[in-house]
Amino acid sequence: MTPQQFAKLPRYAQNAFHQERRSKHDAEEKIRRLTDTQTKTKIWVEDYGAEIDHQREYVQGDAIVIAHAGVCLKVTAYRDQGIELSWSEGDCPYGTGDVAFIPTSYQQARLTAVENMHTNTRFEGDSE
Repeated sequence: MTPQQFAKLPRYAQNAFHQERRSKHDAEEKIRRLTDTQTKTKIWVEDYGAEIDHQREYVQGDAIVIAHAGVCLKVTAYRDQGIELSWSEGDCPYGTGDVAFIPTSYQQARLTAVENMHTNTRFEGDSE
């Protein structure tokens, strides 16, 4: 289409064309940025539910924070000495509320906000 033909299009068609062009440019820019930030690191995120062949998205840093169900967990690749875990109540890695650490299996545990804990175990001295 020539510039003269484009100029003869109704204004809404010209606007729609420009919007599509901007959307395409924005999508290309997002892909370019994602590709640029995917330098391999020791920390990544995997989404097993999104695709059959899940892909790693690398974190360009040395820590990630996960806030879910009233618990905030910070995982830090602590220099060359290992991995450091810190947790707190709420959605801030520096909170002071209590969180329950519940072993669930060999080398596996669950962090739970204290108010979300449910138990059927009665201890001596508990009231009915």
